[in-house]
Amino acid sequence: MSLIQADGYNPLVIHGSKFTLTEERRDRVLASAKDMQWLEAILAVPFTPGRLISAIVEHKVELRLPLTEFLEKVFSNAVQHAEANFGEGYWIDHWIYNLDLVEKLSIRLSGPPGEFAFRPSRLPFYESPYIVLPRLKKYVLADWRSPPVGQCGGRC
Repeated sequence: MSLIQADGYNPLVIHGSKFTLTEERRDRVLASAKDMQWLEAILAVPFTPGRLISAIVEHKVELRLPLTEFLEKVFSNAVQHAEANFGEGYWIDHWIYNLDLVEKLSIRLSGPPGEFAFRPSRLPFYESPYIVLPRLKKYVLADWRSPPVGQCGGRC
């Protein structure tokens, strides 16, 4: 849902999200680790959840909190960056699937449709470097009248 653009289209190629932490928030997170060397290097650049967990396991990083609490602290302080590419087009049909999800979740959560999903802080719009041109710029009128017989130079 967060890859919906304001014009209703989705990018064609969708990648996993990366996360970043400001220096201040990174220091707050690192205070929860006993061994900060490996974590500091990973959290200083955009990271994925898998990369973070792998580093903790591989380097046997000691944490001051249980792993789940530590991860909750990391991701509640991090900014998520959706990654996608235009590819060769857009998908408009995803909007229909997303509305189906909203309906199903609203039934399951016993609330009005969209109450949980359409708050600005919960559903960001994807800002693609590509846009769908307005109809005025996509379609042009042309003189499609056929030339008189014999005057098409063999291209008729």
